[in-house]
Amino acid sequence: ASFGLLELDVVDEEIEGRQTLTYLYRRLLSDVPGITCLEDMPGVRHNYSYLPILVDPATFGISRDALSEILAKCNIYSRKYFYPLCSNYPCYSALPSSAPENLPVANRVAGRILCLPLYGELDKDIVETICEVIAGIRHAAR
Repeated sequence: ASFGLLELDVVDEEIEGRQTLTYLYRRLLSDVPGITCLEDMPGVRHNYSYLPILVDPATFGISRDALSEILAKCNIYSRKYFYPLCSNYPCYSALPSSAPENLPVANRVAGRILCLPLYGELDKDIVETICEVIAGIRHAAR
C-alpha cells in the first residue's frame, strides 16, 4: 500500500505518456491491412494500461499466434491477454453458458487479440520500429 501511495504522484504522467504512445501506435498501424486498433470509448476516462490490436488472419496473412512468435524473434514481446477465455477454464467449460456457440464474439476476439508493448517511458522510436516490423511482417506474409 505504501508503494502504491508513492506512485499516485506520477500516475497522471504515466497515463499521459501511455496515451501519447497509444495514439502513435494507432496512427502508424491504421494503414496496415488486417490490424485493427481499438478506439477510445466516448465518455470514458481511459488509463491506457494495454495496447490491444486485433489481427484478422485472412487480411493480415498470418494468425495472431504466428505474429506473436515472429515479434518475439525480433525481441518484441507481445501478450495474448484475455486468452484463454474464462469460459474455457475447466471449472466453467462444462456449463451451458460457456458453450462456444453462446459466446461467438468473445471466442473470435480472444483468438485475435494481441497486446503490444506499452509503458509511459517507452521511446517513440521503439513504437515506430514495432509498427514498421508489423507492417513488414504483413508485407512478407502476402
